[in-house]
Amino acid sequence: RSSDLDSSTNSVWSAPGYAAAPANISVGAGLTTQLLWRNADGTDAAQSAAGGTVTVTQTVTHICNCVLMVYGNPAGGIVSFDGGPSPGTISAGSTTSVASNAVTTYNQNERVIWLGAVRNNSGLAVLPAIVPPPGFDAKGHQSNTSFGGTLDIGILQADLCQIPAATVSSTTGSVTFSERTAGLALALYCAPTASFLPPLPPP
Repeated sequence: RSSDLDSSTNSVWSAPGYAAAPANISVGAGLTTQLLWRNADGTDAAQSAAGGTVTVTQTVTHICNCVLMVYGNPAGGIVSFDGGPSPGTISAGSTTSVASNAVTTYNQNERVIWLGAVRNNSGLAVLPAIVPPPGFDAKGHQSNTSFGGTLDIGILQADLCQIPAATVSSTTGSVTFSERTAGLALALYCAPTASFLPPLPPP
């Protein structure tokens, strides 16, 4: 998932071996979001355990921020999207809300992933902290990029275990002061856990 700061032309992204969801492009906001994914193999798992990286290419040179996540299925099956990936949402202006697309799960114990992004629209030297939606747990720390001593783009990932199959009640997070924001939510089938997550609770 990438978030792009630019002036007039926004990038789309690619990575070798990865499929891409449609990019959500807002030239007026100077912000683009896009999800890249693949079914990981043993090489990917080893690379993740070793703290490896993936090279992502964008079509136009701009400041960007990417986060890499690896989720697995303890039952050994393939992890897939429930309902397909969404391009997410981008705010129409500066706001303290980080809204994303709605998510409905169709199986018990699905893992719902939320990604929030913020872009420096105010010109301040700092970025606001991103706060996940209610019930979501942040994974790691907010990742911020900087240029010329000013923080530009921040991304935070969070998730929850949706024990009953249902529509997730809220996928809207927040930021601690008003800026441009973007959000994306998706559900993973087969009750996956991530390498940095505790085991899922029993059904």
